[in-house]
Formats: sequence, C-alpha cells, structure tokens
Amino acid sequence: MAPPHEQVLVLHGVRGHTEGDALIAHWCHWLEQLPPAARDCWDTADSRTLDLGWASGHGGGAPLEVVLHPSRLAALAALGACLQVTVSPWPPG
Repeated sequence: MAPPHEQVLVLHGVRGHTEGDALIAHWCHWLEQLPPAARDCWDTADSRTLDLGWASGHGGGAPLEVVLHPSRLAALAALGACLQVTVSPWPPG
C-alpha cells in the first residue's frame, strides 16, 4: 500500500510583523475565502496548524508581546485550526 499523500498549505505573514492578532485575522479571512476544492482539502486534513513564528536574539529591545483576542481564537476553533507559536534563535545556528 502506498503511503498517503501529504498536502501542505503554507501561509506567510509579513517579515518583521509582530501583530499576531492581525495576522490570525488575515489567515482566517483567507481560509474562509478558499475555493471549494481547496476548502475541502482543509476540512478533511489530518492536521490544520497555523504557526506564528518569530526570531529572537540579542537585540536588546523591548520584549515581544503578542495579544490574541478571544474572538480570533474562536475564529481559529471554528475553522478547526490549531495555533502553534515558534520562537527561533537569532542568529540561527
């Protein structure tokens, strides 16, 4: 039996963008507007994870604070999405 085909949908934010709530609103709007075939793929996917990612390093600036409002989290839940937050070291490696 052949292994199942994995389909991946990648949504990118704007580099340097720190407004997680606004980015989630953009993603939700985009997902709600998917054409029927693409929406069917989303709805039947085994995993639907949206990842908010930032690089963190020796900048010495203000700490990053991200506020996610309940309405945004409810919108994610209505889409069957999971939210993942990734903070990566900077500079890498």
